[in-house]
Amino acid sequence: MGITDSVADAALQTLIQSRAHVQENRRLLSETRYRIARSRRHLTPGFALTGGSDDERMRSIVRARLRTGDLWPLNGRSFWAGHGHGKACVVCGSPIGGAEVEYEAQGLGGPAVAHLTCFMIWHRESEATTGREAR
Repeated sequence: MGITDSVADAALQTLIQSRAHVQENRRLLSETRYRIARSRRHLTPGFALTGGSDDERMRSIVRARLRTGDLWPLNGRSFWAGHGHGKACVVCGSPIGGAEVEYEAQGLGGPAVAHLTCFMIWHRESEATTGREAR
């Protein structure tokens, strides 16, 4: 093994470690954003994302889709969140614009994206379905 092979191996190991660190940082950032939003809702009810008749309608839709298997129960682990990319929300079907927050959740069929409000309803109904309380 020459000096160039050892340099290449070291560079490859650094790249692998960097990717792992980026993935972990994204997970932590998503978890932090979720906890901040949740804390705001608990401390100041005015920040709540729920409250109208549309919300109750959306909750019943999510419950029905969880029962039929169209949506899967979220497992409480962190999810990726960022600016929307125009993809359709898995919950309501509307596109998620660049000015909106998009949550990505992994399912059996691959990743699915949802609006922040839709994701929060989906998360809450998943906890109710599985009998877990929010952490």
